[in-house]
Amino acid sequence: MSQLVTPVFNDVNAFNSLEILLAGFLFVVQVYCDFSGYSDIATGISKLFGINLSLNWKRPLLSKSLHEFWTRNHISITTWFRDYLYISLGGNRVTYVRWLLNIFLVFVISGVWHGANLTFVIWGTMHGILYIIEILVLKKWPSFKANSFLAWLYLIFFHTISLMAFRALSVGDLSIMYSKLFCNWNFEGGIQNIILLNDRLFFYICIFLVGILFAKELVEEYSSKTVLKQKLKPLFYILLLIALFLIGDFNANEFIYFQF
Repeated sequence: MSQLVTPVFNDVNAFNSLEILLAGFLFVVQVYCDFSGYSDIATGISKLFGINLSLNWKRPLLSKSLHEFWTRNHISITTWFRDYLYISLGGNRVTYVRWLLNIFLVFVISGVWHGANLTFVIWGTMHGILYIIEILVLKKWPSFKANSFLAWLYLIFFHTISLMAFRALSVGDLSIMYSKLFCNWNFEGGIQNIILLNDRLFFYICIFLVGILFAKELVEEYSSKTVLKQKLKPLFYILLLIALFLIGDFNANEFIYFQF
């Protein structure tokens, strides 16, 4: 994913609106695979020493609201912020307005925690604002329930545009990307510039693997332990292991979250 994502974020002027949106979505997948992946490595190594670490990810990309997302995504840090920041600020044992402010502050501070760059603050602020909007919507319309697929698209779209702020090299680059997405929409040439970053086969393999990832998540989320699943799972992992050796990138690239 990095070979498609990094060139776009390094030169946002060279790509159209559709390509920027696609690169943003691929970065969502890249971050999830990167962070969830090395969490799994840590969990597995810990088990070798008889230590069972807490679950850190629960298929967040299948969430249908921002509230649900933050119960599934990076659970260890959300728990830490809840216990040591949110509760210290008073949690929900304060006035309604102060409670909303506490929630907002937690998200903004979580952005600052990632780094001093203003782009991280923007990311945290966006999440804080939308989280509060969801609270207010449910307060006014308690029985409101969106279509599951549309709710999922809403979450994925917001997660994509918010992570653009997380990944952007500067506020200037971020403003260019948002301008192309919301003001000056341009999809001339389709996604040819992204495809030509490597070659067509590489691009289609990447997209295919994204499909495999979501298929795996859906199976884990909704399927019971059927005989078919038990037989297919070993085959799936054998094929995946072969694919890693055939098309894997074994350059010494450190994990994204090692910088935090």
